[in-house]
Amino acid sequence: MQLRGAAGLAVITLSLSGCAPLLPMIHPSPAPSPSSSGPSGKIPVTGQPSAQFCENAGTYLSKFPDLPLYGPHPETQEATGFLSCWYTVDGDPYHPRVTLEALTLKNDDDRAVFTEQCDGGKLGPGTVKIIANWTQDRHWSAWIAAHDSSYSEAILCTPDQIYTASVTYVPGATADDALATIMAAID
Repeated sequence: MQLRGAAGLAVITLSLSGCAPLLPMIHPSPAPSPSSSGPSGKIPVTGQPSAQFCENAGTYLSKFPDLPLYGPHPETQEATGFLSCWYTVDGDPYHPRVTLEALTLKNDDDRAVFTEQCDGGKLGPGTVKIIANWTQDRHWSAWIAAHDSSYSEAILCTPDQIYTASVTYVPGATADDALATIMAAID
């Protein structure tokens, strides 16, 4: 279990550092919205993962008929403070997929690792900072990026949590949907 948590941390670290897997570049999609308010205007209050973290994200993602909905069972946060949900066809990197991850920042060392990412939004080209009252009022930071028409991602940082979502090969999905997936999954 310790190795699994460390592997998850490595995945998040690589994802957040911009070392995401190379995907074919198609053409840029429209710029993401810097004032995104999430699904149906839902704005989280506490910033904590909901008790139905994967299920709530899956409910939001059900609007994409090409995306198989899958969440790990049981939905419990490991002792490492890492949650992960995958919505995809198992093992096929070129089919529609969404990944959603949450990591609890337990101490100052954890927070230091992600400070640059959360404060600077290092998602790579196409990154847009979310400037909205719901982030500023809570001292949260959120970033979205549309890297090309087939791959976008979002990050949301609260004082205690870091959330990431990536959306790949999902027809009609945007970087706003990556952020909306996170927002649907948290309270």
